[in-house]
Amino acid sequence: MAATYAALTSVLGTIDKLLRSNLLVGLEEVHKQQLESLDKMFGTLQVSLTGKCDGREPIINKGLQRRIKDVALDAEDEVESLMKQLIIEPADDEQVLECCRMKLDKVSQQAIQVTDSVKEELIIKQKINNCPEAESSASPLLDASIRENVMEGYNEERGRMVQRLTRGSGSNRLEVVSVVGMPGIGKTTFAKTILYDNSIKRVFRIRGWITVSNNYDLKKLLLVLLRDVIRMGDGNDNTMDIGKLAERVQQGLKGEKYFIVVDDIWSQKAWDRISHWFPDCGNRSRILLTSRDNKVGEYAATNPNESLVMRPLTQDESRCLFYHKVFGENYSIRGSDIDEFEKVGEKVVTNCKGLPLMITAVAGILSSKSKLDEWMEVAQSVSSLVNDDDYKQCLKVVALSYNNLPSLMKACFLHFGVFPKAHVISVKKLIRLWIAEGLINLKGVDEFEQVAARVLHDLIGKSLVIVEKRSLDGQIKTCRIHDLFHDLCMMEAESENLLYVLRSDSTIMISQLYTNFRWISIQSENYDTFSSSIKARSLYNINDAYFTQEGFLSKRVRVLDLEEYYTSRLSEGLRYLSVVTAETCVDLPITNLWNLQTLIFFVTPPYLIHEVVTLPEEIWQMSQLRHLYARGIYLSSPGEKVLGNLQSVSGLSPCCCTKEIFEGIKKVKKLAIRGRKGEYPTDLKWIDNLKYLQHLESLSIETTELLYDI
Repeated sequence: MAATYAALTSVLGTIDKLLRSNLLVGLEEVHKQQLESLDKMFGTLQVSLTGKCDGREPIINKGLQRRIKDVALDAEDEVESLMKQLIIEPADDEQVLECCRMKLDKVSQQAIQVTDSVKEELIIKQKINNCPEAESSASPLLDASIRENVMEGYNEERGRMVQRLTRGSGSNRLEVVSVVGMPGIGKTTFAKTILYDNSIKRVFRIRGWITVSNNYDLKKLLLVLLRDVIRMGDGNDNTMDIGKLAERVQQGLKGEKYFIVVDDIWSQKAWDRISHWFPDCGNRSRILLTSRDNKVGEYAATNPNESLVMRPLTQDESRCLFYHKVFGENYSIRGSDIDEFEKVGEKVVTNCKGLPLMITAVAGILSSKSKLDEWMEVAQSVSSLVNDDDYKQCLKVVALSYNNLPSLMKACFLHFGVFPKAHVISVKKLIRLWIAEGLINLKGVDEFEQVAARVLHDLIGKSLVIVEKRSLDGQIKTCRIHDLFHDLCMMEAESENLLYVLRSDSTIMISQLYTNFRWISIQSENYDTFSSSIKARSLYNINDAYFTQEGFLSKRVRVLDLEEYYTSRLSEGLRYLSVVTAETCVDLPITNLWNLQTLIFFVTPPYLIHEVVTLPEEIWQMSQLRHLYARGIYLSSPGEKVLGNLQSVSGLSPCCCTKEIFEGIKKVKKLAIRGRKGEYPTDLKWIDNLKYLQHLESLSIETTELLYDI
């Protein structure tokens, strides 16, 4: 259902954008009425999707859901085609008007047919089951404040571990201490509490963290150590091979007393490939390693007998974690029937068998439920899982969390599946992708970014998403999801034909795909050419595979998130374009990208760090553009044009800091000016032009050399 809901959200957003635009000027009233009718029909279909019989079975069957999804996708294509035509040609042309009528007639007929089918299904099921038309959401038991991962219990284990790491057995040698246990038992959270312990901070000058996971990338792990832990990174890092990077890491750690957490390592081979990065300096440096495999933990540990095997939480510890997650720190239930709520809560805690992930997952569901019967229904669902093995039980509880999400949040949650396991994701990037995918509903006066941020905060509040890093002002910078949640994302997204992931062990190549997957994620360098029949709307190239194929670039493509890729032809319907290239002089083929929202363009060689990209004059016609990023950007004079939706610009050349250009980007909230010292004017008059940016909230001025006091 998430795929169908996402398709409806996207087409409704596109129709709304057209209805609110100036493009309808000159069209006949009948065309506007057709659009409004489409908007109403798709809105009704979306509401119908949320209905359930007896709280379990969806009112609309899966076959009909697929029909609705296909009609919505086709309708969005036609509406966007209409928008493009109205941009290029005047609406008073008879041929244009006739073309508009035909396009709208086509999608209207399809929408009417599928709406009639839904009505018939609703009538039948309401008679049989006395189903409600659609479920209404109850008011939440408490506010949607974010409850990040907390560590309940394990106090004795934490104390012993800190003492073991800071005092040890008296040996001055480098030692590895292992923490092992099943997925969801709390290994990562335990390791984080150790890393941030004050005693650890006092003893170890260098402290850091790397997450290995199953599909690890040695180069990326080395870059994390070099840049975030040792803080020795520079512009040449990306061009170095793994051997050179490993040498730099060893040099940076040599002579230092360090403490490194190596999280989520799956195999002995993986440890063998990274263990030599950490030199034994004879100064009691320590490594804390976590693994779900006891044998791996024993293999890596200096003293296998001293490895910590994570135990389940006690009943008291489980209860504390549960109530903390449901109610926050005050542990009090508001309203009547307090004793009954506590009885149900106790039953839930018992059936979670001391597994922190299960407890937090169920608590995340109950935190938004205020009725006793809703609590009892969730408790019954958890009780039915007690005979499953631990992994299956955890996975089913995770699925229970997913099934209780609102439809909008389901699609956003499944989108995490396009990233590899344990991948740390930039929140800015995630939000922009959600918007480009059409997953976000715009309501009221709020902007897309605000609505998307609230969705992410709600997912975090329900313990489905983990906050990885915050900025100094407390804003969430990066996030990720637990491996079990990732497994669920993959299963659900693939079952709904939302996502296809190409991995090294994939048995089906992309050219063999005939299903209309919405997202394709490339996580392997073993790929073949794309078939032009593939109708994916988004391509995520995570693992630096080098692409030159153009067959897949159909008009449906909305998102290209690619590394080491360059093509002379791009889909005109693109909303999000992120490209990394080694080309020194690139003529970006973006002149026809009328629907573009985000443009990110980087040149990889470090000596081109100040390479300036000259954007074509047509950039000023891209009215949907919201975010613009490059190492160096040159903009021509806009004339009278204004990019009214532009929110952020990073890499603007100093020579572009003119009154005319600032008036053309006057709605910008975040601006980064970047250039060599010689590119900045010798006087400060250009700074006065900043007054034309009335909405500016954040300003950075960057150069590799000392500029002057500002």
